[in-house]
Amino acid sequence: MISSTSESTDNSRLDSMEEIDCSSSCSEESRLKSLSSCSSCNVTHEDVMDLLCLTFLIYDYGKKIDYVPEDTLQKFIARSSVLESFANDETKDKLSPKMKALVHVKDNISDGIVKDFISDEDTDLQVGITVSEENKRINIIFRGSESTYDWLHDLNIFKTCIDSENNVYVHSGFHSQLTTNDNHLQLIDKVKSLIQKFPSYSVYSCGHSLGGALSTLFGYLLSKEIPNQVTVVSFASPRVGNFGWKEAFEKKANLTHYRITNRKDIVTAFPSILYYHVGEAIKIGMGESANFLGALSSSWWEYSIFYCYSPTDHFCSEYYKNLCECKWKV
Repeated sequence: MISSTSESTDNSRLDSMEEIDCSSSCSEESRLKSLSSCSSCNVTHEDVMDLLCLTFLIYDYGKKIDYVPEDTLQKFIARSSVLESFANDETKDKLSPKMKALVHVKDNISDGIVKDFISDEDTDLQVGITVSEENKRINIIFRGSESTYDWLHDLNIFKTCIDSENNVYVHSGFHSQLTTNDNHLQLIDKVKSLIQKFPSYSVYSCGHSLGGALSTLFGYLLSKEIPNQVTVVSFASPRVGNFGWKEAFEKKANLTHYRITNRKDIVTAFPSILYYHVGEAIKIGMGESANFLGALSSSWWEYSIFYCYSPTDHFCSEYYKNLCECKWKV
């Protein structure tokens, strides 16, 4: 619902532009490494890699590879006509990042089942729900920007009020793509039914780029409808909402967000004015180790165009390559 209520602003609530020491005596890599010990992380590298690979593959699902109800990931891989390429480890090293992601799915979550897949022609929203018995996970996976329609949603920087009492405003384009034709309600109902069937399973919402923003917004809406813990793992996500959104999101006891960002990814710097990042930022590609930004996770400066200016660092393939190198233990 779009509210006519004006968004209240408070200049004192602008993202703090921390004074960061950029002197020659302290490289950016060493500066970030010094932050790694300041945060704790409860999501495993293995879980994040699983989710990135599923996110990678949804770009083709429903387009190059047909959706089949109750599809298994094993059958999905077989229909992709590349299984013969996985003959040996030597071949794997020569595969593209997308094909390596397919190998990872085959080797680690091939028991997964596609429980639902929404492809809305009106908004070009595409999102799948998978369940893995081996990993005891329910995954909601959003596809990122691909079509002209997607980019129109991305470029619409006006805000929509979703909670006037708490001054919660979110990006109108993201909100419209998620909620048009009540797609978010369909997803929530499906997740609720799966939780009834698999009450001990973890619930994850994930996506890359636009999909990262949609997964963040959906994770918040879902956390208001179920008591279960909801974990959002976003990749290359832009900012989603205002300061009221940030406060409401981070007050939710059953909601956790790990925001994976790669090097100087330019998309993570936008929208920049009166928009706020949420959750715990994990930066990859700045060395052999992942960097947990802690207090700088929502810093305007850390995710400004002055720091984040590379279009190529935004590619899903770059996230995959650097996540393979940047590992951590919980």
